[in-house]
Amino acid sequence: MAKTVSVTEARRRFGKIIHQAQTGPVILTRRGEPVAVILSVQEYERLTQTDVRHTMRTNNPRNKSA
Repeated sequence: MAKTVSVTEARRRFGKIIHQAQTGPVILTRRGEPVAVILSVQEYERLTQTDVRHTMRTNNPRNKSA
């Protein structure tokens, strides 16, 4: 089951929220309405069928030759 926290609470407890996202989605709300979801990298990759680490390597300007 997804955990739900306000954006204000998420700002105060960002490290803990990131930790919680490793075990399941964390839904962020503003004025009681959902506005965003924090997911683990593994869950994001599963949903989007992308490889985040590969994307980061290929989009890093330090890895591009001049």
